[in-house]
Amino acid sequence: MSALRFRAYASSRINVERDAEGRVWTQLFPLGVWHRSDFPGGKVELTPEFLGQFITSWKAGGSPALPLDYDHKEDGPASGWIEDLRQAPGGELEGAVKWTDDAAGEIKADKRRYLSPTWSMQHVNRRTGEKGGPWLYGAALLNDPFYDSMPRVAAGAIADPTHHPQDRSNTMNEEQLKTLRANLGLAADATVDTILAFKPAADVSEKLTASVKLTGDLEAKLTAATAEVTTLKAAADTSKAERFAEQVATAIKEAKLEGRAVDALVATKTFKAATDIESVRELLATVGKDVPLQAKGAPGKAGELTAADAKKQYDALIEAEQAKGTKFTEASRLVARAHPELSARVFGHPVPVPTTAS
Repeated sequence: MSALRFRAYASSRINVERDAEGRVWTQLFPLGVWHRSDFPGGKVELTPEFLGQFITSWKAGGSPALPLDYDHKEDGPASGWIEDLRQAPGGELEGAVKWTDDAAGEIKADKRRYLSPTWSMQHVNRRTGEKGGPWLYGAALLNDPFYDSMPRVAAGAIADPTHHPQDRSNTMNEEQLKTLRANLGLAADATVDTILAFKPAADVSEKLTASVKLTGDLEAKLTAATAEVTTLKAAADTSKAERFAEQVATAIKEAKLEGRAVDALVATKTFKAATDIESVRELLATVGKDVPLQAKGAPGKAGELTAADAKKQYDALIEAEQAKGTKFTEASRLVARAHPELSARVFGHPVPVPTTAS
């Protein structure tokens, strides 16, 4: 039984991926449990681990090109060649198929639709007699599939503008091709060649792009990359905010060392709303130093407040009082009572301040 070749008629559709050498990656085996009388024990379980052994055996045997024939007539002409093997992300076995022109013509003419692998559970080396694992002899192009869970084969691949030969995550299945035809306004039975020859107008380009869906690993990688960018941006914003807070604290300390009474200003909404260090320093500079004030119009002296600076300081003190919940009228009276010289500088004369609220 180990040398028995199983001709399991697999209806495997050729993937839309075409490699740099023009070969089309084609599914050779699906996954699952399959029942038939000539299988060992009446059934075979096609798991990713089991299918991976075909690749191991093939590489150990020198990675030969494996023939494709018609209807399992192994002494007839070739319909193509399997030149490489790999496993799909889901574990299915795939081969890089190079079809002959005749076979491609039969597929396009809908004369043959399906692929059937020829394989055995155990391979015996012809020269050494050494026994190995499962072996794939090749496959046949035919119409009576045994594995009926997969759609039909295709003769070639459709160009995908987002596809890279080494990236299998962007491929089009039959449903996506159907959507693409509808978006382009083409007939439901439009061939691949018709789609490739179509020249989309500007208003169709967006629909074309929308029909190319991200699938598999690429979508997961894109999601992870987006999350990482969001995290890095949040960290950068936090670092920026911390740096700004340090600069503000330093500017306040420097202003106090210069003798400026800035505590009232720092408590105001205007100061807290400043978003850059230059604005903060300009606000702090409006607070005068602890020097005698003069009446408006008197000769200026070094270090004394200008009228404009006095007005800014006066307003800041009133705003600080309002921040405590004091109404504007009462806040004005409190500031005038506590800072008579500043009031005189702002208004040009001392402001009468009643001892009781009116």
